[in-house]
Amino acid sequence: MSFEIRGLREDELEEHAELLHKSYEEFITQGRGFLAAPDWWLTNVRRDPYYRPEQTRVLLVDGRMVASVSNYERPMYCAGRVAKVGAIGSVATHPDHRRKGYAREVLAESLRWMHSSGFDFSFLFGNYQVYGRSGWSLLTALEIAAQVRAPQEAGGLKVRPAQFPADISVLAALYDEFNAPLTGPFARSREYWEKRVTGGYFHDRSVEFRVVEDKGTPVGYFRGATPGQVPELAWKRGDGQLPARVVGAILAHWPELEEVHFSLYTPELLAALKPFVWAPSFDAWGVRQSSIRLMERYKGLWTYIGPGGGVFPAVRDTNTLLRFLRENDYVFWSGVDSF
Repeated sequence: MSFEIRGLREDELEEHAELLHKSYEEFITQGRGFLAAPDWWLTNVRRDPYYRPEQTRVLLVDGRMVASVSNYERPMYCAGRVAKVGAIGSVATHPDHRRKGYAREVLAESLRWMHSSGFDFSFLFGNYQVYGRSGWSLLTALEIAAQVRAPQEAGGLKVRPAQFPADISVLAALYDEFNAPLTGPFARSREYWEKRVTGGYFHDRSVEFRVVEDKGTPVGYFRGATPGQVPELAWKRGDGQLPARVVGAILAHWPELEEVHFSLYTPELLAALKPFVWAPSFDAWGVRQSSIRLMERYKGLWTYIGPGGGVFPAVRDTNTLLRFLRENDYVFWSGVDSF
């Protein structure tokens, strides 16, 4: 019996798609119906401007592809710098070859490949009991939830639906200006906006975007398909009054709103939100009830890969990586930035 672990080849994309389809069949009945499409993975990678076949590491037994791990490259803003991050996804083992440790072997090879390819960090969404043994550690991101008083007017700002592709340049410029100082958001290229935002493999999310304008000039945007849920936002920097004005415009967009959830935490957003928050009250026992809450949003798993380009000298291992991410209020924009 022969074993081989290597990078996927261009002529093997369809074979790999079939492996994933077969490996994920059991999840179709668990609310993940998109997996029923045999070509879901091909659709995904064809809309990924960073993907190359060698990023998928495959294990072959006697020449047959039986297990794989895909390492999706994601440039990530990190406190004014950009990290080369490998997002682990599409981990699969053919049902006929499970419980043999194949996935763990491919995962270990993926870490070696990322190290040799100059990646800084890696992360994934998965079971800590499974991936913790391979070196990944848990990181919890936070969101802000608040009871609010929606302003009657948008403070002189206007909210309108984004128009694609006309507004891509506007959104991209606002996104980069807002996110470059943060830690966690992906550094989106123009092609990423075109392929992943307007052509995501789950569904087109472009209809969720709203542009915030001041006298016809775009000064911010947000995603808002569901009232009170803001999974992404941005505003121009440099004007200390603008954050609160943009938040006010978002709240005025939903005039009946009583509670809002922003899918991130930063001190700047917290300060911008305070003018619209109800005064704290007391319950029947006299205990103060806060109208602003920090909540766990999701749990991701991270591991240190190597020095990469050497732009993060304070990050030397997984523990210092987690400390760096926490101290810089790690942000992840869900939905659009899937992998």
